[in-house]
Amino acid sequence: MKTATTRAGSWGRGVVWPVMPLARCAMWMLCLVLIVSSSALAQTRLITKQNIADAILERQTFLPVEMDSLDLNRDGTVNIADLTFFLLRTLNLVPSVSFETSNSKAFEGDGTLPVRLVFTKEIEVATTLTFTAGGTATYGEGGDYTIAGYDFVAGQGTIALNPGDTEAVILITLADDAVFDEGVETVTFSLTGGSTQTYFLGPGQTHTFYIDDNDSVWFAGADFENGGRYESFRLEITQNNGTFDGRVLSDDLLIPRPEEGDAGASGEDGWDARFYAGTQTLRIEIGPIPIDRTRSLFDTHQTRSYVLEIGPGLGTYEYDPKRQFTGLATSKIEAVKSRLGPRNQRLRFLNCEVVGDLILKRQPSKVVSEEIVFEDE
Repeated sequence: MKTATTRAGSWGRGVVWPVMPLARCAMWMLCLVLIVSSSALAQTRLITKQNIADAILERQTFLPVEMDSLDLNRDGTVNIADLTFFLLRTLNLVPSVSFETSNSKAFEGDGTLPVRLVFTKEIEVATTLTFTAGGTATYGEGGDYTIAGYDFVAGQGTIALNPGDTEAVILITLADDAVFDEGVETVTFSLTGGSTQTYFLGPGQTHTFYIDDNDSVWFAGADFENGGRYESFRLEITQNNGTFDGRVLSDDLLIPRPEEGDAGASGEDGWDARFYAGTQTLRIEIGPIPIDRTRSLFDTHQTRSYVLEIGPGLGTYEYDPKRQFTGLATSKIEAVKSRLGPRNQRLRFLNCEVVGDLILKRQPSKVVSEEIVFEDE
């Protein structure tokens, strides 16, 4: 038989390889085609209604690679969804139901919002779609949210579907409480039910709804050009169904800590802030805050007050925790009477009031997943 060797320095040095006749080469190529075709045929024969059912009921043992092939919707397991997927693909029997997106987000006080479901084709017979809800948020009156058509005791929600429907919505209503620093909470929806006569569960079977707290810390930056200074402090703002409350936090510098008996103190580390919400403005009054506590009989006490006026200025004003606000800030330093008696001429010159620009920026929320990051818009 004729032979050929590889060139020096090439792969397979010293190995003698047979030179294959053309007819034999063609035969090997034909065998290879038959093997590939047989593999595809075997794959086609593997994915059958009977095999999927046997895998679900464990009536037959399949290799891991075969189980992976039977997992038609790629959710990591072979179950009834794969069987209905097979029936739909081969017989086009019923539509599949999926969430339109895997997640969404909102803030407390955003009201009633839809979580949308989509179908691959029209619903043909009247039926009831079912789902469950869980997560870290608290359900019910006095909690964080409620859902239309959801039975909390049974742990199941329902939506009536009629022939011709191509989509549906789950309506979630968010409560607006004054609980501070709740962070970001979640509501997790999961689709259930279905049959070969109604609908089957598509690939998007779960949806995570993120609820961010609208009771937050805001950074107030006031630029007083005519006063030659920039001042900054933090505001705790809470809401309860549109009613505002809050306080300014001490920083031991610009805003001192209250002392026992101080009027207007809010806790051990803050001062009251009074809110007045109009149709297009929000006015926040802070102070008076003592800034000079000298004990000399010849010195005076001084207090600082702020007035912050913010609002978009266009359309109906609504307080939106996602926004950054701009407005006007007034800072007033006023001398209080000295311990020697009424104010004298000198004290009048200690009073100072300046007006500047205000930026009120919400403290960023915590990142709760790689997909959802709340930021100021």
